[in-house]
Formats: sequence, C-alpha cells, structure tokens
Amino acid sequence: MSVNTPGPSLRNIALLSKVILTGHNWKKRFGLKVAHFKRLIMAKSEQFSSITTWQGVSQLLSLAETQLRDGCLEGFPDHDCNLMWHKTDEGCHAIARAIADVTMTLDPHYLAMYLI
Repeated sequence: MSVNTPGPSLRNIALLSKVILTGHNWKKRFGLKVAHFKRLIMAKSEQFSSITTWQGVSQLLSLAETQLRDGCLEGFPDHDCNLMWHKTDEGCHAIARAIADVTMTLDPHYLAMYLI
C-alpha cells in the first residue's frame, strides 16, 4: 500500500463516522460535515490506521469533542480566517456536547440507534 493512500481501516472509520454524523443530522444542526472528520482522520492517520473501525470512530469522536471544547477543529485552526468553520465558543461547545452524548452510547451491536 502506498504511503499516501488511506488504508481500509481509515476509509471504514470515515464511512462509519459519516453514518453517525448523517443519522444525527449534525450537518444541518451544526454545519459539521464528514469533511471535518476526514481532516481529523488524515491528520492523525498513523494513530487511526492501527486500530479497529469502532475504536477509531470512538477516538475520532473523542478527539473532535476535545478540540471543539477548545474552540476549533484541527485543519480549521483560526476562526477569524477560516471561512469553512466559523463558530462561536458556544456553538463549538454545543457540538461537543452532542458528540459526547453519542460517544457514551457508541456500541457496534446497536448501529440502528446512531441513525435516530
């Protein structure tokens, strides 16, 4: 596999995170898109490539929550300069709370509940 080509586990993490994101309507509610998660996955690809899909999704959501509580997402470093991701601290914290709620219920046996 090429160094620049994402492995199957990275692709699967991105796909499952898209299912969760879409199922919870985070794009419409918060403007959070799968592209935001993909950037986090690629930024930490070494960390994500050696774990299972569910572990990766759990870590991805945890990483996103932590970064949002700090007011930004990696790859979108400056709120004042970034046209794709401009949220107030309050907005970031609301998204972080929504992610935390999903993270607490993350279980591969109950995929259907992520589509609520």
